Amino acid sequence: MDDKFELTQGKLIVLKNNKGKFYGEVEFSGKKMTVPQIYEFSDDTLNNRDCEIERNNGQIQRILLNGTELPRKPSNGLARGTNQQIRWQDRPVQQSGRSGRTGGQIFTGQKQNAAASVPVGQVKQSVNHYNVKKSKLPKDTWQIISENIDNYALKLNKYAFYDNDKKFIFYKSIKENEIIFNNPDFSGIDFDALSKRHKLLLDKLGLVISATEMQTQWRLVVGLGEESVYETSMALHPVYGFPYIPGSALKGITRSFVINEVFDCNEDLALQDDGFDLIFGSPKNSAKGNLQGAVRFFDVFPLQEPVIEPDIMNPHYSDYYTGTSNNKPPGDYYNPVPVYFLTVKDTKFAFYLGIREKDNGPIIKGELAGKPPLQIAGELMQKALIWQGMGAKTAVGYGYFT
Repeated sequence: MDDKFELTQGKLIVLKNNKGKFYGEVEFSGKKMTVPQIYEFSDDTLNNRDCEIERNNGQIQRILLNGTELPRKPSNGLARGTNQQIRWQDRPVQQSGRSGRTGGQIFTGQKQNAAASVPVGQVKQSVNHYNVKKSKLPKDTWQIISENIDNYALKLNKYAFYDNDKKFIFYKSIKENEIIFNNPDFSGIDFDALSKRHKLLLDKLGLVISATEMQTQWRLVVGLGEESVYETSMALHPVYGFPYIPGSALKGITRSFVINEVFDCNEDLALQDDGFDLIFGSPKNSAKGNLQGAVRFFDVFPLQEPVIEPDIMNPHYSDYYTGTSNNKPPGDYYNPVPVYFLTVKDTKFAFYLGIREKDNGPIIKGELAGKPPLQIAGELMQKALIWQGMGAKTAVGYGYFT
């Protein structure tokens, strides 16, 4: 049976016994446990402090304050007060399948190849373990900023962790079953209320609105190539910080799908079609001239707390491809260089399209004739998401919806 680790929020209580020595207890989930004797208390200055309790099969393994372990009693030549720090985020996660949530982080003890495998399963951080001085914020900024940044877009891109390898990272394998992962916490967002508000705002635009709910079949990668201090990126909403699909991207993949499937990959032919031009618009140098598309593709928001997981690209011949190999051909003497990127998994999204009522009459002629443009656009959008996929790496299974 595999070990099961949990990281749970609690409170540290420091007490004094009849002999005048200090000892500790932790309170969490409505119960108390005695702090293991490996820890040493010289006074009660840590009393009533919030903490994290790391347990293995119910037994306390470590107790952490702001990401730093409590001082241990000297042993094996270690100096008193030697600490082991969680270097950025909480303990890592489990093997295959999504773990249950028990108020803290969970991972199973199954070993994995730290260089090539990526833990799976949504992990929900309980406390932010950023060390603000490890970021590259100006000194006068980090002196006043709270370490608990709940907007993931800000935390990932503006409060980036600077590694000892002299580069910015959001994920790194340290050793077997130990990682650094900038894991988001969207628990403070009421996605149901946000969805209702989004729909209400769209209804007030005075448009005819069509709504579709679709879920990722596997993983979704949007914004992989956007500017970032990392090697890869992700499209995150600038206000809410959660992953989303920009309306321009949705319109783009729908338009591309129609050109490929309806007009045999011939864009010039598509731009001569009345229905295509009505839905998507046409540029100045086309047969119809400059024309704005009547159908509006709105930004796509998740309907639930998104599941974000790291994934990996593992180029084996980087030196050869970058021209630094001294003309050595590709071979097994090169070391693979893992490149991590973020994905969205098992998440349902709301897709909204809109059009002015006066523009929504049935299309008269062309390949898309017979139905109102809003209905046709909605049907084509769904087919594009199901058959062609959204975002990067669709050729290997990413970005498909159901």
